[in-house]
Amino acid sequence: MLFDEPTNNLDLSGIKLLEEYIKNTEKTCLIVSHDRLLLKRVAQSIIEIDKVTMTASIFNLTLENYIKEKEIIRNKRKAEYKEYIEELDRLRQTSKKSEELAQKAETENKTRDNDKMAKTKHMEKSGTSLARQSKSIQQRIDKLEIKEKLNDEVVVDLQINSTQHTGDFAVELKDLVYGYSEKKFGPLNLVIKGSDRVVIIGENGIGKSTLLKTILGQIKPITGKVLIPEGVKIGYLDQDQRSLDPNLSIIDAF
Repeated sequence: MLFDEPTNNLDLSGIKLLEEYIKNTEKTCLIVSHDRLLLKRVAQSIIEIDKVTMTASIFNLTLENYIKEKEIIRNKRKAEYKEYIEELDRLRQTSKKSEELAQKAETENKTRDNDKMAKTKHMEKSGTSLARQSKSIQQRIDKLEIKEKLNDEVVVDLQINSTQHTGDFAVELKDLVYGYSEKKFGPLNLVIKGSDRVVIIGENGIGKSTLLKTILGQIKPITGKVLIPEGVKIGYLDQDQRSLDPNLSIIDAF
């Protein structure tokens, strides 16, 4: 069974059903997903596709162990590349020095007088030896196993400008009843502080998006109040992304 981003439109109960199905089925399941929690719970092996080399590698590991193994491999390759560059630089410097000494000896040989034949022969011998040494070093450089430099991973640094809110709360709901005449929710009392991280959970159709739209003022409360202090600026990203301008780049839209 092939699953392409299967959790995109599932609520929590749907994701739980999917996880249980994958765990218990005898069928082979191949899953493409950005949902790390799902992969952590169900994946028994990982297929990694390298976007640079366009190669695929299989790791018979869970997601957690795969991440650890990748870090070990990455650190090892970094160390190997560093050693390779250092050895290459050392050999090149030695080769360059030998070549310079060999050329110096050859130049000195040409300026010697005939009565200094013995010394000249010694210089010629030294020059030949240095030349051989330089050639030997070059051969070692040619045979040196080339280590490829790792491509740096792209790190997204998303900076969203925000105003500094110094009040006691960012949003307060007082006896809020919201929804529609045929389907009401509440009453709800809630204080959200400026540093809070709040998640609203529940099955599809239970009124989660309706609550957000009520806080935004897109839908009027049936009874009760939504209090938002002056200076609080709300950014809104809806599930269909209709609030984003499709003519802008992703960064500009955000």
